[in-house]
Amino acid sequence: MHNITTNEPQRTEHIDQVQKRNARIISSAALPKTNDAVADPLKIQGIVYHAINFNGFAFSRMLLAQLSWMEFFRLIGLMILGYRKAAIKILSPYMEAMGVKTKA
Repeated sequence: MHNITTNEPQRTEHIDQVQKRNARIISSAALPKTNDAVADPLKIQGIVYHAINFNGFAFSRMLLAQLSWMEFFRLIGLMILGYRKAAIKILSPYMEAMGVKTKA
């Protein structure tokens, strides 16, 4: 549909609101901009985040001490290469023995 006085298409208030909303969503900091950002946890700009290790150093060290040398080096290699889930699967039998349930 075209406006009679001009050749521009008619704009309704609804169309304007949809376009404004879409522009806000696209420019939102909450949406990841890259594939790498999808893998990271959502972080809101202006908030300071601190990583907290709920397991503790002693628990982590005890788990590593239970691994054989082969498992230990495989775990370190997988972590270095970025295969975190595969590395955790090496630890999961020892974690389950300590009462920690895993999904891996």
